[in-house]
Order: sequence, then structure tokens, then C-alpha cells
Amino acid sequence: MHHGLPHGGGRPPMPGGVLMAPPGGIGSSTGGNESDNLTTLFIGAIPAGITDSWIEKLLTTTGKLRNWKRMKDPSGTPKGFGFAEYEDPESVLRTLRVLGGEENTHQGLMLTARDGSGIQKKLL
Repeated sequence: MHHGLPHGGGRPPMPGGVLMAPPGGIGSSTGGNESDNLTTLFIGAIPAGITDSWIEKLLTTTGKLRNWKRMKDPSGTPKGFGFAEYEDPESVLRTLRVLGGEENTHQGLMLTARDGSGIQKKLL
């Protein structure tokens, strides 16, 4: 799991984790406002069958969510990752603590695929 590390490449790390968005926000690799880096999280390892609306509802419970964008392949099929943009850095930190887990308290949120495979993945 990666916490708060900038990611300058075009592809998110696999198999999953949390990274801050590149400078300038989603889809940008240069320029932009540094505060965007503090309010945007890479959300990875989303199991098959988990809907965008469910993820958005979950992300809203941890802070002031401004935008949730799940990446899709060329045919429109949702991929297993996306970006959550929050109103403030405090919401990002709360999301990391609640969903990602904290040392000595809990391991974080595990999601089970809804496609019948039974695969479990840690969201953050």
C-alpha cells in the first residue's frame, strides 16, 4: 500500500493501492496546483461486480467527496481502479485511516467480488 506518494506515470501501480494524483490532477503529468495532490486519491484493487455508485457512497462516508471517477476500457467496461477527489486534505486522511487501515487497530476494508469468483481485495 502506498500512502501520499506522488505518481508521475500514466498508469497506476498494480495490483492496487492509494496514491496521490499527478500534479495538475487526473490526466495531467505537469503543472497544476499542489493542493490537488493533497486531495486526490488513487483507488485501486476494486473487485469485479462492485458498482461505481456503491464505491461513491462508500467514499462519501469518509469525507467531503468532490468527484469520483472510475476508469473504463475502450468498450466502456469499468476497470478495477479510479480516482477520488475530496474537498480537503482532512477528508483524504480520514479515508486512508478508515478504509485503508491503521497500524495496531484494523487491517482496512476487504471487498469480495460480486461476479461469483469469491475473490477478495483490499480497497486501499
